[in-house]
Amino acid sequence: MISPDRLVTDEKKITFHTGWRDFLKGMVAHMDQECASDSDSGTFHAELELFLRLPFCRFVSLFLLHPQKAAFVPYLTCPSSFSKESERKFERLNRAGKIVEAVRSPQGFSVSSSTSGRRQDHDCLLSLTEGGDLLGLLILSGNRPVESWDFPILPLLRLQTRHLAQVIRTKDLARQLRHHKSLLRQRITQRTVSLEKARIEMQHLLDSVQTGIIIIDRETGRIMDVNRTALDTTGYHREVLLGAFCRNFCLVEEDPCPFFRGGETKFSGQIETSLVNAEGQPIPVLKSANPIVFNGRPALVENWVDLRERKKLEQAFLQSQKLEAVGRLAGGVAHDFNNLLMAIMGYCDLSLSDLSPESLPYRYVEEISKVAERAAGLTRQLLALSRQKIQHFSVINLNTVLTDIKKMLLRLIGEDIVLTTRLDDHLGLVKADKGQLEQIILNLTVNARDAMPQGGNLIFETYNFDTDPSYLEKHPIVAPGAYVVLAVSDNGVGMDPETRDRIFEPFFTTKGPAQGTGLGMSTVYNIVKQSGGYIWVYSEKGHGTTIKIYLPRVSASLPLPPTSEKSQSPPRGFETVLLIEDEPMLRSSIKESLEAFGYRVFTAADGDQALTMARHFPETIHLILTDLILPGKSGKETAESLLRLHPESTILYMSGYTDDLVIQKGLLTEKAAFLQKPFTPSELAFKVREILDRQPRS
Repeated sequence: MISPDRLVTDEKKITFHTGWRDFLKGMVAHMDQECASDSDSGTFHAELELFLRLPFCRFVSLFLLHPQKAAFVPYLTCPSSFSKESERKFERLNRAGKIVEAVRSPQGFSVSSSTSGRRQDHDCLLSLTEGGDLLGLLILSGNRPVESWDFPILPLLRLQTRHLAQVIRTKDLARQLRHHKSLLRQRITQRTVSLEKARIEMQHLLDSVQTGIIIIDRETGRIMDVNRTALDTTGYHREVLLGAFCRNFCLVEEDPCPFFRGGETKFSGQIETSLVNAEGQPIPVLKSANPIVFNGRPALVENWVDLRERKKLEQAFLQSQKLEAVGRLAGGVAHDFNNLLMAIMGYCDLSLSDLSPESLPYRYVEEISKVAERAAGLTRQLLALSRQKIQHFSVINLNTVLTDIKKMLLRLIGEDIVLTTRLDDHLGLVKADKGQLEQIILNLTVNARDAMPQGGNLIFETYNFDTDPSYLEKHPIVAPGAYVVLAVSDNGVGMDPETRDRIFEPFFTTKGPAQGTGLGMSTVYNIVKQSGGYIWVYSEKGHGTTIKIYLPRVSASLPLPPTSEKSQSPPRGFETVLLIEDEPMLRSSIKESLEAFGYRVFTAADGDQALTMARHFPETIHLILTDLILPGKSGKETAESLLRLHPESTILYMSGYTDDLVIQKGLLTEKAAFLQKPFTPSELAFKVREILDRQPRS
């Protein structure tokens, strides 16, 4: 039979173990919550209160070892009202060596008894260790000495403190883990921000480049990135290009692509190829490629230059060179042709002066003269085409030119075409040759008339125009500035692209053999170019044509060219003229014409013959009339040599084939003038008289 004392003892053990079980369950649950939480709070207050269930325990204190300070710091006291007493007790026990004793004890605890007034305190110090590391110290303060406890509780306390140490270690590791996680998150955030900033800066850098850039995965051939220029040039959205196969947007004749062969770059130079834009149209480009690593993958960066504007400039340059070459050829033809016309026209005038106007031979010779005049008009177009006609620039209002020539235009187009003019009242001025502007208007009018065989509308329009960036981008050969525009529009048959591209070619015509020479538009083109302007043609088959001429707008003015005196009969003279012309028939014709007007004329076939004659001629030579193009010495060299022998002389150059640069750089002086071939005997008489009359009398 069990004694009552044994029952009491067992009951106390059960109560005690039940308290410890509740304590440990609460401690572990709280530790688990602490480990799962991102907070460092958690004081074990509820857990330490379990020790107060022990009949001998007044309060319990937990001290943790501070790793940096290497000292115990108070962490928690239950009840909290004993916090100050707990700290004083720790200091007293530390001075008594009990703290060191508990730490160094193999059993991990020490006991102490002290008297405080009438009350005796009994303390149990338990060290908290885990894996050989000291974590803290637990102090149980009671009113009964440990030796008086009714059963061996210290081993149980030692066991439970080891569990408590494990939980504290877990909490500490969880705190360190949270700290490292926080640092890792910060580093990840910083790295992400840095990478995004670098990506944005790289994209801005790529977008600032004026050449197209496409980055391609070398293993898959898919597009990884593009810059803004590539998008603007091709017209695609970024989403369409990213991830697409590069071959879908490139026209390459050879297969495989020279830049993408089995993942390796085989070509290090440049090739001219074509891309396909969003509208399916080819874009000529000059492309090069280099291998790189992009986003950790082997890639190929292709950069290319849009060649469309360069192609336009090259085409314009080739067209200009073609016109220049044909113009030089035309100038050479005009030179020889002018000599023949000069002789024909001269002898016609001489013959007409000796014939009766009522006679049949007079009418024959008169018709020959008219044909020669028409041929002279053709040579003038050839000279304008070759830029070898002397221009007389003056400040002109295009409105005035159109108004003056309007009656002629009405007679030219006939009654079935309605002529409309829309003239800007505030139109600026241009510097040009009035005669050549009239020729431009006449040529364009004739072409418009022929394009409207059933009648239609012909509109002349003038207005001021100032270039802007968008216009210059579309017309790269145009110089920025202010212009006056002459627009000529008709609603005729129009032109297809092939015809439109060739209309400025000399001798190109869509008219029949007896209807056109093919020089009209090429003459217009060259006159516009000589005047520093530009010409653009807008036309579609069946929708008419609009031709716009842009001439530089000026504010300054130039003196008007001198006008020839218009008398009923050519003026006569008595002076001595030395004529130098290598063409025998023309030389004879000019000599007879001048002699018919009263002049004394001596002739020479070249410069050497003229110099020999001048050395042995003691009298005054009033006028030296010389062709610019002579065998041996040129007309200019011959004239300068003759002036050293006869400084009293005046020079009159003549030619149907001249170089504007020579004319404009010193050839025309106070003692030298120029007469363009072909000319009539009357025009020669007026020019000679004009030159001689402006020289002082000796």
